[in-house]
Amino acid sequence: MFVAEDESGVVGSYDLHTNQLGGGDHVANCGYMVRGDAAGRAVAAAMCRHSMDHARAAGFTAMQFNFVVSMNERAIAPWERLGIEIVGRPPGEVRHPTKGQIDAVVMVRALSLGKGRAGLAGARPARDGGQLTGFQMMTFFEGSSPGAGATLP
Repeated sequence: MFVAEDESGVVGSYDLHTNQLGGGDHVANCGYMVRGDAAGRAVAAAMCRHSMDHARAAGFTAMQFNFVVSMNERAIAPWERLGIEIVGRPPGEVRHPTKGQIDAVVMVRALSLGKGRAGLAGARPARDGGQLTGFQMMTFFEGSSPGAGATLP
């Protein structure tokens, strides 16, 4: 797990892992979370660029998002700007609180070496002019959660 920080502290986190074991273990998957007051500052996009670099360095050849809510344009639009494409649309997989059952989308991007490489330059200025100061790997002890006993090396 990685955390993204700016001058105010932790603004987001992500978990990078294998999408599927066995024959699919060359494909990475990630889950991202952004602190509520950091929404709209391109934090998720910076974390996505950072995670793609780490996935590439770990030997993954693609990044796949298995379950993106089809109505979530705040997630889909930045992923598409980063070259992540919709490749499938499982119907009715999301129970939306007001719209009922809606589709999810599956999104994928190849992680070819040398293409789209952002590195820690992925910590670009956020839309409000702020700057992510970096990323750190977060370590958890067994039985702990991010709010209880987590340490940053």
